[in-house]
Amino acid sequence: MKRYFVANWKMYLSVAKSEQLIRQLIRYERGNKILRDIEIIVAPSMLALSSVSALVKQSRSKIKIAAQDCGIADAGAFTGGISSSELKKMGARYVIIGHAERRQFFNEDAMMLSKKISAAHKAGLGIIYCVGETQDERHAARAGEVVREQLRVVQGVTPALIAYEPRWAIGTGLAIEPHEAEHMHASIAREVRGVPICYGGSVNEKNIAAFINLENTRGVLVGSASTTFVGCSEMLGRMSKIIQAKAI
Repeated sequence: MKRYFVANWKMYLSVAKSEQLIRQLIRYERGNKILRDIEIIVAPSMLALSSVSALVKQSRSKIKIAAQDCGIADAGAFTGGISSSELKKMGARYVIIGHAERRQFFNEDAMMLSKKISAAHKAGLGIIYCVGETQDERHAARAGEVVREQLRVVQGVTPALIAYEPRWAIGTGLAIEPHEAEHMHASIAREVRGVPICYGGSVNEKNIAAFINLENTRGVLVGSASTTFVGCSEMLGRMSKIIQAKAI
């Protein structure tokens, strides 16, 4: 069973540092056959996407590239917009849509996300669709309701991955309890059958094993902890050990 390691570098790394890190990951991947059951997906900043993608292609690495966002249309009068078809030509295989930071800081609502999903799907990009509740919504016992509502946006389009990321856990160091994540993942699995589910929200080398061991979890979406080679290699190593142990 394939597992997924999605490294979302956000806006942490410069172009030069992004290129340095992808070179390190390419070398690490070559030297570790145990990674064959893990699909490594790297989402560099838009400024670094082209050069990072070129390095992956030149090395014939199996690492996949994801864009952190896309536009609502493929072309037209959209200042600052990002064309999904151009992203694919640049080497992106996936695009992250609905990330909590896009919802929070850029006020992306269901209508906008639906247009992005449509544009990405039309261009042939695999969609990594993010869902998750705020702290207030969880305290009000509305987490399940909120996530189900967010999942309605992808009706008619099958995402490549669903990433559950409690919005209050992102970048705070306060990851959700694994059993709570499992409960939500099981609920998502009933809503969107057959789509691999990843956990995101303050994942690091200390807690990754607890999430990877969950029954309905096929991977992780990692933010700041994935912006160093040490962090990536330690997390990938722990994932590999779990996969090997389950195979015995």
